[in-house]
Amino acid sequence: MRTVRFLFFTLLLGATYVLGARFGVPDSVLERLDAAVEGGIERGGELGSIAITELEAEAADLRVRFDRSHTYDDQASAAVSIGGTTVEVAPPPAVVVERPSPVPVQPVTTETNAAAMRLCLTNVSNAPPADGDLNIVGFAREISVDGIALLLAPASNACLSSGYGPRGASGRLHKGVDYFTKTEGNVLAAADGTILEALYRDDYGYMVVIDHGGGVYTRYAHLKRIDEPNHEGAVVRKGDVLGPIGNSGAYTNVVHLHFEILQGDYNTPRKSFGLVPLNPYAALMP
Repeated sequence: MRTVRFLFFTLLLGATYVLGARFGVPDSVLERLDAAVEGGIERGGELGSIAITELEAEAADLRVRFDRSHTYDDQASAAVSIGGTTVEVAPPPAVVVERPSPVPVQPVTTETNAAAMRLCLTNVSNAPPADGDLNIVGFAREISVDGIALLLAPASNACLSSGYGPRGASGRLHKGVDYFTKTEGNVLAAADGTILEALYRDDYGYMVVIDHGGGVYTRYAHLKRIDEPNHEGAVVRKGDVLGPIGNSGAYTNVVHLHFEILQGDYNTPRKSFGLVPLNPYAALMP
């Protein structure tokens, strides 16, 4: 119906110009044309306003979802005070589930890992310095931890949504960094190593922990799934795909990778949760 009206007024306008140039145009016709044009302009403005409002609502929704997910990994091990004594609460027991059948994934190597990284269009907590285009200043594809070269951003098609450090009203330590994606992306092994843990937990979702040797470890959380052959004991190479970026786990609904660099002695009752987290962007912080 709208198309018919548009064509009618277009033809009417064209006829008006042709006939008006020869015979003149009655005022009643001009008024009707003006009203139609003004109505179209107003309608276009309304549509534009609706589109802008929808974009703003989507951005606001993303911010709320990020805020709600701020405490998901803090659930793993929190310190509480009992009678003036600080006690470390053990993480909830791991829930191991059967992984789905592997889905073919396009191989990804370190060559596809970003040589640059941007901040997401949200309020990024503990963000490293960035330029006017949100590109992280001084970003390097790899960093060295005790002689082990690690990918700083082991995720494809992602931006940095949260840095390492205290965040939220509680000020709890965010023990890693988050890489968010609105499109398809993969989680990559940050360096060569052996998988120590490949399981599902309510707090970390589908989670992988890799031993890179020399007391250096990395953790990857909230994968959509863990692809074969990434089981415990498997050897991986830098850039190997561990699985797609996802939002698994009970404490988040945001599609992102939670990435931790860890050091210490793994052979304790707490295993990977007894390791010391490091800030991957420490060298870039002011």
